[in-house]
Amino acid sequence: MVRLTVVGLLVALVAMGPTHAAYKCLKYEPEIVEVTGVLETKTFPGPPNYESIESGDRPETAWLLRLEAPICVAEGNLADLNVYEPSVSTLHLALGRQHMPRAETMKGKKVKVSGSLFHQSTGHHHASVLVMVKNITVLSNSRLEADAP
Repeated sequence: MVRLTVVGLLVALVAMGPTHAAYKCLKYEPEIVEVTGVLETKTFPGPPNYESIESGDRPETAWLLRLEAPICVAEGNLADLNVYEPSVSTLHLALGRQHMPRAETMKGKKVKVSGSLFHQSTGHHHASVLVMVKNITVLSNSRLEADAP
């Protein structure tokens, strides 16, 4: 009976798909990470209710990085904020003013972003994990098809 239970647990774990053990997780700040993907923008409903632009919420445009492959992010030092994220396919970019002019020219292109990760904590954060961008560079000059994430 115990043997059947152990086998059942192993089958269930395999069926759950990629997990923390399946690939190396990235770490939250202060570690600097590098990720690649397609740079996109998307407009979301903002204040006051973060529900509907048509109903009067102010539009907020977010810079997003649609990753080449999902990543996992290990739990950070601030356990209540920087929580384990097993499968992240889109990052919200926290771009400084110095990056904005260049980012406009990179929209729709494959880019490499370096920076530190932090977890979503306000209604202005439009992905579960954000990256405070230190550097962003184009890897491919051709515009890529923007598939919906």
